[in-house]
Amino acid sequence: MTITFRGELENEKDSILYATTNLPSSKIRKLSEINVDSLGVFYSNPCIADGDIKVYEFIKGSKTKRIQIQNYYHSELSPTVELINEIVPDKFKMYYDKADLIESLERCGQSQIRMSWDEN
Repeated sequence: MTITFRGELENEKDSILYATTNLPSSKIRKLSEINVDSLGVFYSNPCIADGDIKVYEFIKGSKTKRIQIQNYYHSELSPTVELINEIVPDKFKMYYDKADLIESLERCGQSQIRMSWDEN
């Protein structure tokens, strides 16, 4: 598992914040049960624009899928955040308040979901 800061500014480089191969096998089994083929590539709460963007990259065999989440609770991806927060040092834990994310999305009344980047 690798946590990378993606530089978005001009001339800003990506940097690896944390990396480990020491992952609990029970948690890996839970992650392997995620059907990434059924997931979209983008999930967002359009009513919040605070810069909280997470990108998950799943690699299974020869397939890679990147999923971008912006202030959005996704029940199938929740175990991923929980696993990361259990393993990483406190300074790398991700903010993840399930109840707040769900409530914010309900208040917004809409969401943006893309199943592929090829959608118009």
